[in-house]
Amino acid sequence: MTSVFVSSKKQLRSYWLSKRFFDSRRFPYGFSRSGIFSLKQSQLLESKGQLFKALLNNLVHLPTCSDQQFVKAVLTGEYYHLDPEIRDDVYVWLKYQTYSRDLVTLGEPGKKAVSEICVETLDIGLLDSGDIKLAAQGSANDDYMQAS
Repeated sequence: MTSVFVSSKKQLRSYWLSKRFFDSRRFPYGFSRSGIFSLKQSQLLESKGQLFKALLNNLVHLPTCSDQQFVKAVLTGEYYHLDPEIRDDVYVWLKYQTYSRDLVTLGEPGKKAVSEICVETLDIGLLDSGDIKLAAQGSANDDYMQAS
């Protein structure tokens, strides 16, 4: 994975807000044309995405209270009780992480992120539950459609 950050030194919040965020590898035509994000969400991601990424990598010097709430909410996944502005930020960032499949790793390089482990556990749980076998077999409606 190539790093977006040139320097590992902490920068002020305004520095990260002045940089536009984009992911040309996973969203080559932009967030707004991907069909995943609404126009408002894509604008929010483009304007604050660098800040969100820097906050999660602990590269923001003197983060605000709302920045700290954002980080806590992203890490815990509990954001429904927050102010609407912070809640929207967390929702859009989690949505970006989900669709980009490039989940932020907070820890030692080479180790799996907690969210990657959860995805693997979920996949194993689906295989064990037999849901995939039922989906592969089809339903009675499929047989009806083929008979007529």
